[in-house]
Amino acid sequence: MMRSYEAEVGADGKVRLQEPLTLHGRHRAVVIVLESLDSVDTQAQPTDDVRGWRRFVGIMRDTPHFNADPVAIQRAMRDEWD
Repeated sequence: MMRSYEAEVGADGKVRLQEPLTLHGRHRAVVIVLESLDSVDTQAQPTDDVRGWRRFVGIMRDTPHFNADPVAIQRAMRDEWD
């Protein structure tokens, strides 16, 4: 089973988990390094992906296919499989 944990990687390369971790035996791990904590901007501008998503949602808002109750639309879509 795969699980995700938040951690910080120091300048010395040591990985420090944000919460305790108990494992039985040896395990493999993948470390993905994200943005630098020293340069994190709390008021960051939205990325192009976010802007694209917002533009798409704005277009979809005006389509006649999504003007009904969202829950009813979801149920109808699920019922198509029956």
